[in-house]
Amino acid sequence: MFALEALLTFREQGFLISPGIAHQLTEIAAFILGKNHETRSQIEKKIKKLYQTRSSIVHSGSSNVSKYELIQAISIIKGLIAHLKIDPHLSTFQSMKQLQEWIQFKKYS
Repeated sequence: MFALEALLTFREQGFLISPGIAHQLTEIAAFILGKNHETRSQIEKKIKKLYQTRSSIVHSGSSNVSKYELIQAISIIKGLIAHLKIDPHLSTFQSMKQLQEWIQFKKYS
């Protein structure tokens, strides 16, 4: 999940936009990986669950990560990297701002 944060968190003037990082991550990943409402919802649920596990590790010292969760997280990260590198439209983006604008467009179109 740390890789997901590093890959998809927007920065403005050197600061992370902290409110709703989990929401931001799930939304971006869902729009990149999901082709329709149903798959986007499934992706959102998976990432929120994984983010809960990540928060337990960071904030309460938990070390309980199942093999299934690890495989899911790696699969999501691999999918995101592949889409960002291979997709004819996404691969043209030169900045996170362009990705953010694309997400906004997809959200409201």
